Amino acid sequence: MTSFGVVDAVIFVVMILVALGIGIFYGIKDRHKQSLNDYFYAEQSMSSIPVGISLGVTFISSITILSIPVLTYNRGSVVFWYGLAGVVATFPAFFYFIPFFHRLQMPSIYRFLELRFHVSVRKACSLVACFLMTCWMGIASHLTSLALNVVFPLTVTQSTLLTAVIVTFYTVVGGIKAVVWVDTVQSVLMVAGVIAVSIKTSNQIGGIGYAWEVMREEGRDTFLTFDTDVTVNYSFWTICFGLGTAYAQYYCCNQAFAQRFQACRSATQARIACVISGTITCLLVTLSTICGCLMYVYFKGCDPYKSGAIEDKDQTVPYLVVKIFKDVPGIAGLFVSAAYSAMLSTVSSGINSLSTLILEDFVRPCMKKLNEKTAIRLSQLIGILIGITVMGTSFAVKYFGDLAFVLVNTIESAFGGPLLGLFFCGAFLPWTNKIGSLAGLLSGVTINLWLAIGNQFYGGTPGKNPTLPLSIENCMNVTTASPYNNINENMTMMTVASIEVVTSTIQSSSRPLIADTFYQVSYFYYSLIGLFTCISVSLVVSFATGRRDPSKSDPAFFIPLISGGIFSQDIQRFFRFGVPEYSESSSQYYREKYSKKKDEQISQYREDQMEKPFISSTSQL
Repeated sequence: MTSFGVVDAVIFVVMILVALGIGIFYGIKDRHKQSLNDYFYAEQSMSSIPVGISLGVTFISSITILSIPVLTYNRGSVVFWYGLAGVVATFPAFFYFIPFFHRLQMPSIYRFLELRFHVSVRKACSLVACFLMTCWMGIASHLTSLALNVVFPLTVTQSTLLTAVIVTFYTVVGGIKAVVWVDTVQSVLMVAGVIAVSIKTSNQIGGIGYAWEVMREEGRDTFLTFDTDVTVNYSFWTICFGLGTAYAQYYCCNQAFAQRFQACRSATQARIACVISGTITCLLVTLSTICGCLMYVYFKGCDPYKSGAIEDKDQTVPYLVVKIFKDVPGIAGLFVSAAYSAMLSTVSSGINSLSTLILEDFVRPCMKKLNEKTAIRLSQLIGILIGITVMGTSFAVKYFGDLAFVLVNTIESAFGGPLLGLFFCGAFLPWTNKIGSLAGLLSGVTINLWLAIGNQFYGGTPGKNPTLPLSIENCMNVTTASPYNNINENMTMMTVASIEVVTSTIQSSSRPLIADTFYQVSYFYYSLIGLFTCISVSLVVSFATGRRDPSKSDPAFFIPLISGGIFSQDIQRFFRFGVPEYSESSSQYYREKYSKKKDEQISQYREDQMEKPFISSTSQL
């Protein structure tokens, strides 16, 4: 099914040309700088506004634009709390990690784990980050292609190929500046697309007030769900604190986010960018949730998935667009551009940050004397290879289906919280040592894998966390029977933080007690469980094996939990736990970094001087 006309196609093509144009512009503008600092960090010259917008739209991927309305459609208004979870996630980054990143100025944030603990910790965490980000980009690309196939006259394969070429080109050519400014432009399309769909749907059903009345009458006004049961997936507590912790790992220990924070002119600018990002996240999630409420009322009594009108639940929003805008040229193109822009933002950010990670964590250690120009060329080649890999991953998702979602969701759930706990131990707890950190990381990962695999194996407890009822009683024509009516499902929608998939519940007369208790802990809490497990085990094992002496710690690697003028000197001294006050003279890391920077400047100056005679003699010829 397609509703694409000439105006729609023009809007979509213009959006693509703008993205390519921005990449070409910065590629030409900065062609003489030839600096990794400029290519990956814009020489710390970016303003907080474009960086904040870029962070916000990167966080709100196409998965969210397409799935948050569907999640609301199936789970009710409790999904409004997702916006607050995005705001909660910014707090630790705003108060602690942003100044920390700006102090260290490390190309790869995982280098901190090497300096604080051991190189093996850095390598392991970096590999996991590379794997997860590649899979996540592939899934975002595939789902967008799948949804756009409903309204756009391209096959899923053609859309995936087009995406890989476009995003790889402008990211590799333009660097971080192109990524940030393309995100900024695309954010307008994203907001406009969601608002347009919401307004049109609201007008057709009789307004938001009427929609809210219907939601309440149908038992979908679930906003005030404060159930403290840890096995309940959708409540204020699970979303705000469980999901909020999962979101926090992106702001506090994700390469793409740290890279943008470091691209700002100062820590203050980066903090402003963080506030802007949280605001945009909350705004877009709230708009998408409203869209989901309106969509339920529009399709009330004739669910398109159960009636066989669509093949996948994530096609519900594009199908709605087809229905309500079939006589309005341009709006379908606007929505396609909005969803496509969200996906481009996610993939471009991933390619740029993964290029940095691979170059710094795996290439540079093997090539000690790598100069700036060669490093830039290598990073661009790495970016192209990542683009090809993402394209291949997207095709793989098509064939592996739910298995790919299960794998990525399990690994992300297993490593997200423990990784955040590892950064917390390294920065806040000066007693933790290498053995303690590794034990904490492994313990957090193990317990999360145990929970995730057990839940997938046994499935959900029958009758627990059911989706709200949907019907097809008002449908005029039911074209085909959907598998929705014939399968025992444990379904949730896919979001930035988690992906739940349809799994077969083991039908057995005797389920072990652990299957309906421990394994039913909400997946939203996995990150929180991994976080506290990592911290607790790290501390216990560190003290058991010989804790580090805080007085001998490098203060550059320490963040006091409490600091600032509102607290007395005694309180501030207590929460430093014996770590010396930070200064340029007291930090060995700073002294070595300053010395290395001077050596690099001298080396670059000598290279420039050696090139001058050659250039001069060439010009004379």
